[in-house]
Amino acid sequence: MAKPDCDQWDVFISHASDDKKALVRPLANALADFGVKVWYDEFSLKPGDSLQASIDKGLGKSRYGLIILSPSFIGRPWAEREFRGLTTLALAGRSEIIPLWHQIDRDAVLDFSPPLADMVAILTADRTAVDLAIQLLMHIRPDLYLAQPRSELMRRASGEAFQELRAELEAAQEQLEDFQCPHCKAPLAHRTPAPLDDAEKHWDSVDVYECGLETFGGDVRQPCSHDQKFPAFSDYTLTWHQIKSGDWMVAADPRTRKARSYHFGPEHGADKDAALAALKDAYRRYAPPHLDPG
Repeated sequence: MAKPDCDQWDVFISHASDDKKALVRPLANALADFGVKVWYDEFSLKPGDSLQASIDKGLGKSRYGLIILSPSFIGRPWAEREFRGLTTLALAGRSEIIPLWHQIDRDAVLDFSPPLADMVAILTADRTAVDLAIQLLMHIRPDLYLAQPRSELMRRASGEAFQELRAELEAAQEQLEDFQCPHCKAPLAHRTPAPLDDAEKHWDSVDVYECGLETFGGDVRQPCSHDQKFPAFSDYTLTWHQIKSGDWMVAADPRTRKARSYHFGPEHGADKDAALAALKDAYRRYAPPHLDPG
């Protein structure tokens, strides 16, 4: 089944060709059917593509790297190269590795990579590709997991996975909160790692939501308009300057603690009224209607 091209993938599947028929192809198809954007060679490679360039692109633009560890994978010449690429991205905070063990034991994984052996892995024993896809969906795209009709997930799951779904639903709901604005439930637009200190020893993430909320290290840098603590226009002191051209410039300086979370201006105008009108328009960009400065 052909899949459309994509500039950003949810998951890159690193696997051995010998595992395609029994596991990888049905797993990739199940994930894609659920709406996950999957980089998988049969979906993503076209005739004439450079194999290595396409793989490198897929690695660099995927939020998760699913490594299907099997005896065939460990014996594959380029397995270690793909693994190194995923590890480099994971250390840089650009992706997360998910190991999946298929017909392999811990000793074999430990010989291949001690760090991989120490990671919590998904085991394929006695599980269908759809069962595995549902478990991965909950971790990779909890928003899509919760959007699936429960009856459909239950129908497609089998055996032990059917019993696990109910317990997993509550956990997925909690995980989804990390991808939603706490005030209006708008989805997370993007998350970018950033250093907390000049020495770059401690890092956190800048989270930007579609509603405009922006946080960094737990602090609000731009509030959501649904936040009850959104600052009023009166929480700012206006500072006026007349510039050389004769125009006026007005700045809004926070005078309350909550005003420090929302910055706008300065603005210019041919006179004070025009400058003030421009400043009020800048404030309205994210402010809720009931706080309209008039």
